[in-house]
Amino acid sequence: TAASPPPPPAASDAEQGLQQLSRVLTSLGYNEMASEAPLLARWPGAGAITVFAAPDSFLQAACPMCSRRHLLERTSPWATTPTPRSELAAAATMKIPCASVGFCIKVVTERGPFGIHYARMYADGVEVSHPELYNDGRYVVHGLHGFLRPLTHSCFDGPH
Repeated sequence: TAASPPPPPAASDAEQGLQQLSRVLTSLGYNEMASEAPLLARWPGAGAITVFAAPDSFLQAACPMCSRRHLLERTSPWATTPTPRSELAAAATMKIPCASVGFCIKVVTERGPFGIHYARMYADGVEVSHPELYNDGRYVVHGLHGFLRPLTHSCFDGPH
């Protein structure tokens, strides 16, 4: 009798989480970013994250000849801590460590006359047009009106 093949290895919690994140990004219409979510498996501490998600059309127009993987590695829209809208809006300026070690995403909040619920937020100068599209406590997704440029903000300069 032929031996049956061994069962496939069980996915780790991190892998299952990244598969969940990929499904969430796809359901929100961020297909390009969803396909690259497995990149996060390489970064330490990427278990709970914030994603600053760029619409597919912006990523496709940004560098038509570039691979999405290369573009997303350079811009690193993955922050290493889950940061909900309320935290982003609470400070005028904050830096959030991202998956590229030593770099941060700088978030600036401009408050309107009616408090934090009418604040406009910018991640590295790009408007956060759809804050907190998704938040399960582990993953937070903020939609952008554009895409992040290659990182320039060190985590070690100025306020966090």
